[in-house]
Amino acid sequence: MVLNHGQWRGRQILSPEWAAEALRPHIATGDGLQYGYQRWTGSVNWRGKTLWWSGAFGTGGQRLFVIPEIDLIVVITAGA
Repeated sequence: MVLNHGQWRGRQILSPEWAAEALRPHIATGDGLQYGYQRWTGSVNWRGKTLWWSGAFGTGGQRLFVIPEIDLIVVITAGA
């Protein structure tokens, strides 16, 4: 749904504007990361390009990363 601009199975669940806004950084944390709507944001250099990522970090090592520019979502499930 995040990469599909707020759509899920052909239905518009979130407005496209809100879906984009949710991935955007809103507060600089001073350590190279930023914070948005319940997500951390940062960047990584890949093949000479700067790619922006958005991530959520859960308890016990659970992680969710989204890099919209290359249509990538990584989900890591783990336990404490």
